[in-house]
Amino acid sequence: MNTNIGNSTISSTIEEEVEKMIWATKWGSDTLMDLSTGKNIHETREWIIRNSPIPVGTVPIYQALEKVKGRVKNLNWEIYKETLVEQAEQGVDYFTIHAGVLKEYIGLTKNRTTE
Repeated sequence: MNTNIGNSTISSTIEEEVEKMIWATKWGSDTLMDLSTGKNIHETREWIIRNSPIPVGTVPIYQALEKVKGRVKNLNWEIYKETLVEQAEQGVDYFTIHAGVLKEYIGLTKNRTTE
């Protein structure tokens, strides 16, 4: 079983995400996916990884977009690659990479509310 957790721009603290991780493992989750899209993605993930007894995955495009302050036109391969390497060095176990998403469509998600 995989459990999805993660902060957003409108809710959740690092402590709340770690608590979600703890409950996920208590209920038998085999893996954990950090889908954080809010602020402090790196720090949030750091706390999750350091406290998780199970593998943790991410969607690197979320942090890559944070790095360019949501400006899709500033997103490029170097920033994305840097994000992948950073997350791997941090201890992320696996990634979800949306390889079929065109850069021109990423901007359409800008006004989406994530709760």
